Amino acid sequence: MADAERDLRRLQSSQAEYRAPPNHGIGDAFRQLAEDADRKHRQLGALSAAWQELVPEELRARTGLCGLRRGVLTVEADDSGTLYELDRLLRGGLDHRLIGAVRSGPAFRRIKLRLRDSPIF
Repeated sequence: MADAERDLRRLQSSQAEYRAPPNHGIGDAFRQLAEDADRKHRQLGALSAAWQELVPEELRARTGLCGLRRGVLTVEADDSGTLYELDRLLRGGLDHRLIGAVRSGPAFRRIKLRLRDSPIF
């Protein structure tokens, strides 16, 4: 019986040292998503205001600011026609006006255009 008690105490002490792994529930995923959205909003806030002011309304409805990384602003367009129109505007000086219009907020030096991913049905 003494051996059984000793084994039981050893097991109890080893269980006290055991720490449960952190709970990575759905709440953590939502928290991370909210943090990412907040960061993107802070990052693109000033750029979004300049975009709204300088880009023609018919193009704004078919384009969207995606992100800013290492000084490169990524802009998505709904279709290739919109992409072409936006490219012509940017090459015509819109890129320099956008860069100059953003006084506060993140600095960027280049604009990268791409097509939006089409939803798969």
